[in-house]
Amino acid sequence: MATELKTHPQYNSTEVERFFVGRGWKVEFVRVGNEDLVPAEEGAAVECIDGRFGKRKEIKKHGPKLPGASLAIAASKTGGNTIGFNAAASEIARLGYRAGTHVHCGFLHLWQNGELVAVKHKLELPNIPDQANWMVLKQKQWGGKHFHISDEHEEEALTFNPFLGLTNKARKDRFGYDHWLMQILGIHRRSAMHLVAETVERISSHRKVEILTK
Repeated sequence: MATELKTHPQYNSTEVERFFVGRGWKVEFVRVGNEDLVPAEEGAAVECIDGRFGKRKEIKKHGPKLPGASLAIAASKTGGNTIGFNAAASEIARLGYRAGTHVHCGFLHLWQNGELVAVKHKLELPNIPDQANWMVLKQKQWGGKHFHISDEHEEEALTFNPFLGLTNKARKDRFGYDHWLMQILGIHRRSAMHLVAETVERISSHRKVEILTK
C-alpha cells in the first residue's frame, strides 16, 4: 500500500485488545496487507459498519464507516434531535465527508428503542407519522446520502481499522469500523469502542474482532 500508515496519537492497540477481551470477544491482529484498504475519499458519505454495504453493485466513492454512519456522531457528541443532527452533518463536512444513513439501520432501531447504553444522547425524532422519510429528507438538506441496502446480516466478525484516512472495502461477512474518525472528532476512544462493540453485540451473535496492524 502506497499510502503511509498513521494512527491517531492516542491510539493504543493493547488497550483495544484488552477492551474486547474484557467483553469476551476473540481478538485477532491482522496485517493491513491482508485487507483491502482504500482511501476514505473526500466528498464521500459516511457509511455504516453494516456489512451489507458490501452488496452494493456500484460504489463511486468509499466513505469512512461508523455505527449508524453519521448517526454515531449525533449519538456520541452533538445530540439526538434536529439541532444535533445538523451539528453532526457540519462536523463531518469540515473533515471533507458528507452525512450518511441507510434504510433498515440496526443502530437507529436500537437507539430509538433505548437499547444502547453507550450513547451519550437520547434520540428525539420529530413527532410526525413518517419519521423514516424525515431522515431521508434531512440527508438531502445536508448534502448527504441515504443508502438503500437490504437482505439479511451475514457478518462473522468486526474489522477494526485505526489507520487515518483509510477504510476497508465493505464486505458482507464483516462489520467495518474506522476508529480513527471517532478519535479525530474528539469522541473518547473507550466511549467509541463501547458504542461499536455494543452495536455489534445487539445485532449479531458473533464475538470476534480483527484489529488491523502494520
